[in-house]
Amino acid sequence: MKNNSKPCSLKITGNTGRELSGTAAQLRYISSRGGWDQYVQDTYREIAQAVATQVAAALAARALEQHQFNQAPVSMENLMIPNFGTPTKGSAHVH
Repeated sequence: MKNNSKPCSLKITGNTGRELSGTAAQLRYISSRGGWDQYVQDTYREIAQAVATQVAAALAARALEQHQFNQAPVSMENLMIPNFGTPTKGSAHVH
């Protein structure tokens, strides 16, 4: 059976000054950032922030386009982005 996985490219310096790679580097990296729970929380926060930024930019661009070209009043229905759908009751939303 052939192993199709790629070797870990993460290289990090351990407590002793020795270069770590692979699983040891991953464990040291996660440990240095507050442990697994903190690492996951920070990662999710970064992803959510990136998505929110992209959505906000798309909404702003759409509002500007609508204002410039249509001179129509801006409404939430006109700002909906394809593939994101309409927010429903109880769905997650960005504040």
